[in-house]
Amino acid sequence: TLSTVSGTLQEGNPQTATVSLVLLVEPLTDVIIDIASLDTTEVTVSTSSLTFDSTNWNDPQNITLTSVDEFIIDGSQTVSITASINAASNAAFTSLADQTVTLVHSDNDVAGFTLSSLGGGNLLEGSLSTVSFTLTLNAQPNPGDQVILDIASSDLSEVTVNALTSSITFNNINWNIPQTVTLSSVDDLILDGTVTSTISISVNTLTTAVPFRTLTTQNISVPTLDNDVPGYTLSTVSGTLQEGNPQTATVSLVLLV
Repeated sequence: TLSTVSGTLQEGNPQTATVSLVLLVEPLTDVIIDIASLDTTEVTVSTSSLTFDSTNWNDPQNITLTSVDEFIIDGSQTVSITASINAASNAAFTSLADQTVTLVHSDNDVAGFTLSSLGGGNLLEGSLSTVSFTLTLNAQPNPGDQVILDIASSDLSEVTVNALTSSITFNNINWNIPQTVTLSSVDDLILDGTVTSTISISVNTLTTAVPFRTLTTQNISVPTLDNDVPGYTLSTVSGTLQEGNPQTATVSLVLLV
């Protein structure tokens, strides 16, 4: 007899569950019962077989069931555990039908994406130095699905997103590999001090991984330090002046910013 499952399983939880086996009659020779999980990507068993003989035939033997923590958003999965008589067993038992019990394996994966903190210091107008941050998904898309994240600056007069990293595509393979987004300053001629711009990360409508489509846009703030200073330039004199001569001379003024 294969018992019902004792305990529950949830991804990411070390708690285990058990089932037990016991023979109903004493065998003349060994009886080997093979144990299998029909979905080892969800649940594994502690042993692949149990052996009963004339000394332990009526002592229940336990099989430990353990959760497998995968990263796919697949919801709760019903998994079957089967017990079957091995062909090498006592002949009186080999014709017995397989027995199966099921358990529900709860999922712990939730769609989402994570932004790193900003790296590279501060952006400075007139400098070629860049700053960057990375993006990763929190869960694995199904094979064939993709998640497209669009990156945009709220103020293109201060910060631009590198064209090569303005859209990041994740799939079943690279979902947890950090992808870098690079930002550059714009050298304006306005005395505006340090300006903080917002970089938004949103899910593109062409995303095929359904659980990710409704994710909320996330933002990261990026300060740009100003390189402009107040000042003006007074030109040299153009022309000459002589008493009694109506000819004039000029100078000009221009602001630096």
